[in-house]
Amino acid sequence: MSPSDRSNQRGTYVNRCHFVCLQLLLAACILASTGCGKRRPKVMGFNNMIARTNKKLEEGALRFYKAIEPMGKGQPGNPNDAQSAYNEIGNTLRDARKEYDETEPSTSPQGPNLLEKYRAFLKKEQEIYDSCFTPMIQTVKDNRFDPGSKWQRIQPYLNRASTDENIPYATLIKAQEEYCQGHFLQPQDSKKK
Repeated sequence: MSPSDRSNQRGTYVNRCHFVCLQLLLAACILASTGCGKRRPKVMGFNNMIARTNKKLEEGALRFYKAIEPMGKGQPGNPNDAQSAYNEIGNTLRDARKEYDETEPSTSPQGPNLLEKYRAFLKKEQEIYDSCFTPMIQTVKDNRFDPGSKWQRIQPYLNRASTDENIPYATLIKAQEEYCQGHFLQPQDSKKK
């Protein structure tokens, strides 16, 4: 093989490397411009995602309540179960807020409205968690008080959590019903069961 043949081979190899690098760069630019990090669920999948997240939040809240409910009758309750449920709610909220911040609305005309309402609902749930659930778990774990005294401290937070959730929840359900009607889906409100 002559030196000029070797030079041509190296030139071909370098040109191929440049070509492959350019293709990879172009692919990266296309992915970045299309928002590849965001999910765009299908119509029914979007509704089901919200329903699953709400169910997890509801289950955690019910577990928390069942763990502290005996205090309302002067019984000790279960601080470990309350702490576990508290942690579960916090983790679910953190994961849900991240997921829905990274999610695009479905292609439905009602999708952006439903996503906006759900993000607002999750924000309110986080506020309730921070301002109501956190003081409740602190009270549950405070050994200076008997169960009846703990309940007296907890009860106003339970009432406030319920009141604070009502309007954002009703707004979310209305948006979800409109979304479902637009696609002939049957919404199910787990709180009405």
